Amino acid sequence: MADRAPESVTTPTIRAEVAGNRLELIETGEGRLRALLELIAGARQSIKILMYMFNPDEAGSQVRDALVEAARRGVTVKLLIDGFGSAAGPGFFTVLDESGGEICVFNPAYGRRYLLRNHQKLAIADDRIAILGGANIDDTYMEDHGAAHWRDLWLRIEGPEAKPASRYFDSLFRWSLRKGAKLRSIRRLVGEYSEWRGLLQWKFTGPLSMRN
Repeated sequence: MADRAPESVTTPTIRAEVAGNRLELIETGEGRLRALLELIAGARQSIKILMYMFNPDEAGSQVRDALVEAARRGVTVKLLIDGFGSAAGPGFFTVLDESGGEICVFNPAYGRRYLLRNHQKLAIADDRIAILGGANIDDTYMEDHGAAHWRDLWLRIEGPEAKPASRYFDSLFRWSLRKGAKLRSIRRLVGEYSEWRGLLQWKFTGPLSMRN
């Protein structure tokens, strides 16, 4: 956690192109919020968000309202949040539900030695742009001033490697909707979508790893 504004943000912004994918590092809280809102606003077919913390503060309200606008213009909106990490209750998302968005909660469960929850953060638009990293949807992650703000990183990926992340999201979303879904099936899902070849690879760990 940081107690002052990030003065040493990299200039110019770190960017790279790998195997036909454009990568950009997002270092500031304001930059993260702007990137996420632009991702949602630019979606034409679908927007999918997987988030550990989605809180009902100013940042959370801005993201929710952007999702509502996307749903109202005909974009397929799917949101998967963790039931342990997120403070936003069902009432916060009523307007999104009424606008056609689909909201699902990953319900935490106790494993043999620890609480199972989903710490992953991922947003995908139109299967072509993905954002991932350590920051949550919460004011402390989306601002750059004050003693409570977090210094964290997001990575924006535009290109063909966004599609594997989208397929992973779809499978996890279906698992979360299924009544009586087995926790061990997530392990198979993580293995199925993790990549082992290519210059750019997705490495999913999922909620079953204690290293999370």
